[in-house]
Amino acid sequence: THENTRGTNLGNGTWKYTVQRSQHNYEFGEYSVHVYAYDNAGNAKAINILYVLKDQVKPTISVTGNPTAWTKDDVTLTVSASDVHTGVKSITLPDGTVVMKNGGKGETVSHTYVVTKSGNYTFSATDMYDNTITQTVIVNMIDKTNPSGTITPNIAKDWTNTDVLLTVKATDIDSGVKSITLP
Repeated sequence: THENTRGTNLGNGTWKYTVQRSQHNYEFGEYSVHVYAYDNAGNAKAINILYVLKDQVKPTISVTGNPTAWTKDDVTLTVSASDVHTGVKSITLPDGTVVMKNGGKGETVSHTYVVTKSGNYTFSATDMYDNTITQTVIVNMIDKTNPSGTITPNIAKDWTNTDVLLTVKATDIDSGVKSITLP
């Protein structure tokens, strides 16, 4: 053994050494470690080892703007993503469009997406090491369909000198009937 050895001797010429991320400024990427093997006679051999310190943590993602009350208008959803280790590379929208963002470490990047009808919308964010996270948002408060209705009189379509009772029935398949305005 050599006095500069900082590894653990596992026996049979095998040594174990842990490279700390802190020794590399907590950065990710390709690194080279120089290992020197010494024999009992003092002969030395330099061994260069290349390794990749890869980010394996998924970014974070959130989607805001999902309405909580009924609306007849289009809705703008905002997807936000961040990655503390390597930054966000891209955001994928529900229609498959990939928006390149190239955000820095810890930087939050955002993009808007207009929704025209209720449904399920899936967004994803990918970091610089291709770790991906998805989030599906259920939008169910958009109603662009007019209510339908019928008016039924209590008498036939003849002249009358008595009051006519009109029965109004209204339906709406999405948000329901809020009110009926009489003449």
